Amino acid sequence: MHPSPRAVRGHERGPPVKKKRKGGSWFGNLRGRLARERRSLLFVLPAVLAALVAGWWLFLRGPGAAVAHREYLQADTPVIAVVNPPKVQAYVSSLAHTATRFIPGIPKLSSMQARAFSFDWIHKMPLEMAFLFDQRASDAYAVTLLFRENPTSESLEGLVDAGFFYSLRPVQFPGSRLARKGGGVLLSEGTLPVPPFAKELAQKRYPGYIPVDAPAVSGNHFIEIAINNRNGALVELQGAFPELIAPWAGSRTRQTLLDLAPEVEEGGFTADLAGDDRLECRVEAGCASAAGAEAVAAALGTTADEVAFWLNEAHGFSLSGSVERNGLSVRGAWQLTGFEPKLRRALGG
Repeated sequence: MHPSPRAVRGHERGPPVKKKRKGGSWFGNLRGRLARERRSLLFVLPAVLAALVAGWWLFLRGPGAAVAHREYLQADTPVIAVVNPPKVQAYVSSLAHTATRFIPGIPKLSSMQARAFSFDWIHKMPLEMAFLFDQRASDAYAVTLLFRENPTSESLEGLVDAGFFYSLRPVQFPGSRLARKGGGVLLSEGTLPVPPFAKELAQKRYPGYIPVDAPAVSGNHFIEIAINNRNGALVELQGAFPELIAPWAGSRTRQTLLDLAPEVEEGGFTADLAGDDRLECRVEAGCASAAGAEAVAAALGTTADEVAFWLNEAHGFSLSGSVERNGLSVRGAWQLTGFEPKLRRALGG
């Protein structure tokens, strides 16, 4: 039997020989490429990880604490007021009309409109708004207004106009404009006049200026106010902001608050959204003596009752809570409810 031509040819050519692929195996190529790109990976991977962490923080954790104002604090800044709008952003947006999510705003079309209105104020609030009050002059406070912009919103330079600054009276901003400082921060400098009677009373009760540190603000509350009263800031501010007190306080209460101001060394106020139509408000005061703390606690309870009565009569809101004293500390906690209907109407919902 003769072998087939295929078998003969295969025998003549000998056993098959495996040919190597040009450039080596796939694994070898990969290993070589990794070796060549090692230096690049050492730079690229940290950047990618940093971007992932930043994205997680921004989109899942939010913009964080409102602390951009700290860079602009002075040694003579006894009063700080900070608003952290992202703390209520979702709630406020939910109350606005659905159309406001898709329309940039309402232009001024007639003389009946006071001004154009941008819906960015509703759905893309600033990340921070702060007022810094500095005791630099004998007859006025220097006031720094700070905004930290939302990077996805319309520039605040176009939204904040003379009408906005006018609404902040009695604080006076001569330029009625914001100055950009970088990092999304915009500033405006103004003054808050202190009436002569308040200044004289403060000088009488606080005859010598004491160097103090600016009060601490965490920036983690919707609204946060901190006061260092060791140089009479409470007396001066009560005189400078009469319109904040007059609507709800009788003459006896106003005098009591002025008389007890020297008993308070430091104080703070916070407000946080605790649910739909519910704002939790807290006041803390550190006093100079136990007797002073007892008097401050009683006055704070009376003040809260008067504020609650006025809020209900004037706006239909409800304020309820209590005050307690522990040694030199006085703490009050209240819940404000009933504001959602008015807020919804104001937002066009």
